[in-house]
Amino acid sequence: MKIILQFSKRMRYLDEALTRLTLKDKASEEDANHIFNFAEYYAKINQFNQAFYAYHKYIKHCPQGSNVQAAVERMKKIAPYIKAPPREFKPDEMTRTYQKDEVIFCEGEHGDELFIIQKGSVRIVKVTESGEILLAVLKPGDIFGEMALLESKPRAAGAVAYEECQLMAVNRENFQQMIKTQPQLIARLTTLLSERIWLIYRQLANTRISDPIGRMYDMMQIQIEKKKIDMNTAASFTFDFGLKELANMVGISQGDSSMLMRKLMENHAFQLQNDKIFVKDVKEIVKQNAYYHKMQQLEKARHEKKSTA
Repeated sequence: MKIILQFSKRMRYLDEALTRLTLKDKASEEDANHIFNFAEYYAKINQFNQAFYAYHKYIKHCPQGSNVQAAVERMKKIAPYIKAPPREFKPDEMTRTYQKDEVIFCEGEHGDELFIIQKGSVRIVKVTESGEILLAVLKPGDIFGEMALLESKPRAAGAVAYEECQLMAVNRENFQQMIKTQPQLIARLTTLLSERIWLIYRQLANTRISDPIGRMYDMMQIQIEKKKIDMNTAASFTFDFGLKELANMVGISQGDSSMLMRKLMENHAFQLQNDKIFVKDVKEIVKQNAYYHKMQQLEKARHEKKSTA
């Protein structure tokens, strides 16, 4: 447990650093008032179920908050458009089913549960002034929400059902019991956190690439590496996200994203299929990524030579 807690603390520190560099936004999840911002974003784009959930949680976690009255009024306004009110699960309800686009938890919310995906998939997102940023799409067998449980701190990101999904919820009491009787859970968590720390280091290195197209190629390679796909084998691949999400992931502003996305799609190895990026041959990503890294090194060498001249 001491090892896992150290992993978790390191993970949170690196995540906050990446948030500042990539999203150009302060790591605001420490403040539960950010839940209101989460709600406001979804209300703005007419995602009323998500907004209603977040307003409800804001009032619950911040009963004396400065925006409570506004949250109450907004809930009344959007109530006619809600398909189903937010559900409150009992602590002993370990198996839970969520419908597509249903919020599991939102950024800034306090939580004492981690989740294991049994069926379906889940989007992990952050909400900033520029909109929703897709951090990951998780599949069956993946664990999420562990940092809030381990450190008793607010959620660092939100989780939304990407499709209908079935989750196993493990609260703090059950977790303590499981680590005594199921040592494989500790092994799984240790592996998970070490992989996520590796991923964040790769993403931090991505922020140092000056060319935004180069960052996009590098991010695609990171996502393929994360799935442990052999890139030496010529094979097609469909990402879990589209062009807009890719641009958000590497911190490209909305004003620049359209032009850069068009430039990326000039490479005929790429297509959009059902709003997801499809590459005919993953070796093309490796080749392009190597090219932009080489250009970055040459630019750095020229800059250093000029500085010493």
